[in-house]
Amino acid sequence: MNTMTLEKYETIENVSIKNEVYENVVISGSYLNNVQFQNVTFKNCSFFGSKLNECQFTGCKFINCKFQFLNIANCNFISSNFINCVWEGSSGQMVLFENSHLDSKTLFFLGRMECFFKNCFSYEKPIHSEKDLMAA
Repeated sequence: MNTMTLEKYETIENVSIKNEVYENVVISGSYLNNVQFQNVTFKNCSFFGSKLNECQFTGCKFINCKFQFLNIANCNFISSNFINCVWEGSSGQMVLFENSHLDSKTLFFLGRMECFFKNCFSYEKPIHSEKDLMAA
């Protein structure tokens, strides 16, 4: 079941979204709190002026996505992939990336945020710590 609709700004809380594909979706001015995403693909999606709080992304893919003025707090990205994504004016606090693949634009931007990395990979080399991120 596709649980996100985008006709309006919305608050999505305390739900689990599994095995969905969202393509050409704009999530704007929305608040997502304690949302569990599992095996969800976001393709050509834009996250604009929204807040993600205490969300978990497991086995998710972000392909050609834009993250603009997004605030991410206390979220986990586990075994997730970021491919050809663009980040502008976004911020993050206590964000964990574990066993994930990150493209170079995402790596560059995340270096400015309060993020933690465990066994992550850029498409060029492994990222095990913030020191590796800065060298990427």
